[in-house]
Amino acid sequence: MNDTSISLANLALGMGNEVRLQVLRELAAGEALMTVELAERGGTSASNLFHHMKKLLDAGMVQQNRAGLYSIPPQYIASTEERLLDYGTCLLRLKP
Repeated sequence: MNDTSISLANLALGMGNEVRLQVLRELAAGEALMTVELAERGGTSASNLFHHMKKLLDAGMVQQNRAGLYSIPPQYIASTEERLLDYGTCLLRLKP
């Protein structure tokens, strides 16, 4: 495993819920989004989404900038067009 890989345990934690998978699908397009935007697109409340974002942040699967926008760290984006993420230990194709 190289320095940019995420462990399978962290990937399982991050992908272990449909809300988190939907967040990854949205962010895999390469656009940084606010919590409210992600909640609307995922059909959940912003307060519920905060819980899920914490798990994704802790797993290292997403990042948050100073403005509060969430995104996939660029080293993990293999293709925004195909919504393909390469976490080193796992390649995810997240079709919308």
